[in-house]
Amino acid sequence: MPPRRGVAALALAGMVLGAGGAPGLAQERPPEVGLGFGVPQVTSPLGRAIPVSPVLTVDSDRVYGESAWGRRVLAETRARLRDLEAENQRISADLAAEERSLTERRAEMAPEEFRAAADAFDARVVGIRRAQEAKSRDIARQAEAERAAFIEAALPAVGEVLARRGAVVILDRKQVFVATDAVDVTDELISALNDRLGDGAASPRGAVPAEAPAPELAPAAPADPAADPAPGAAIPAPGGPLDLPTGAGATGQPDALSDGPDGG
Repeated sequence: MPPRRGVAALALAGMVLGAGGAPGLAQERPPEVGLGFGVPQVTSPLGRAIPVSPVLTVDSDRVYGESAWGRRVLAETRARLRDLEAENQRISADLAAEERSLTERRAEMAPEEFRAAADAFDARVVGIRRAQEAKSRDIARQAEAERAAFIEAALPAVGEVLARRGAVVILDRKQVFVATDAVDVTDELISALNDRLGDGAASPRGAVPAEAPAPELAPAAPADPAADPAPGAAIPAPGGPLDLPTGAGATGQPDALSDGPDGG
């Protein structure tokens, strides 16, 4: 038996020396499988350890938010919301001025004339509020459509990561109780998607129709650059009500324009 062990040792030594003495053949060897942090790993020809697992995890919010596509959509959405806020402020100031003018002229108007003017003002206020809220919802729908287009465009790159890692499923980290960072592919996906898709500006996307036609309004005042949100700030929630004159009641009609106790 000792002689056999000696022969085996010499043969193993010869294999190691042969491999080390032929560097040109090193890249032709099959990948080596090892263990790292309890997760099987494959050593690529370039020497990079890639975890092998049938299950991978990803932070989907980071993948979109930190991708070039997501950053473009965030910047565009914030700009549209700032423009809409400036427009709302201008409209609110115009309505407040119109309310004051009508209130000041009330003493010179017959009750029926004032009632008709007040009703017309109330109808305009309600119509403008609905149109502005529809614009806000349209901005939110456009942002959601961009995210949906991103997910669809990202599928080929996601499939490549699955194949490269030897995995069969990628789970969102929000749905996973605990997992090692070795199976997280968030950064890998962000890099792959930026290379493949860029900021998505040239990608075909379905048009999102506006919910309602916008009223004819004067151009909005330019937004104050100092008021721009910080890069990490959240987008203001869409769908907020138009800030109407302070006298507006629950029905939409300004209290100052309603009939008094004498009906006049």
